[in-house]
Amino acid sequence: RDVKPIVLSTFGDVALAIGGQFEVYLAVVMGMLYQASMTQVDENDYDLVDYLNKLREGILDSFTGIIQGLKGDNKADLLMQFVDMIVNFLYKVQQDSHRYDPVTRAACGVVGDLVHALGPSVAGHINQHFVTLLLKDGSKSVNHATKEVSKWAREVISGRIR
Repeated sequence: RDVKPIVLSTFGDVALAIGGQFEVYLAVVMGMLYQASMTQVDENDYDLVDYLNKLREGILDSFTGIIQGLKGDNKADLLMQFVDMIVNFLYKVQQDSHRYDPVTRAACGVVGDLVHALGPSVAGHINQHFVTLLLKDGSKSVNHATKEVSKWAREVISGRIR
């Protein structure tokens, strides 16, 4: 169980390293991330809740690396076909009452990265109440880094969409 979250976040590291060349792997990796994002656990089992949080953080870290890697080589538009999937996952994360702070921080980062990479083309996806709630959760965090990422994401949204 501990290996899967680490492996998932590694896809993002690879995407960052090879940039636009990641296009060849994009569909397969996004398919794997989608499958992993569908994981559900018994909320009464602390070990499984912990696993789910680590898994989700790995997925979000992978999204971040993929978004930034493709954007760096001006291939961010390749992500448009996956925006619904990413945003649906963000919704699922926001709705989770057992969400850990690192997951909130990573989710806020993905919101900012999506908007930074794709701009107004994702406005309809980002201008939703749950995104506002997610960013608000981040701004209320006791963790300074989470507050900063949430603030950055709100600033990116303000500058690129609103």
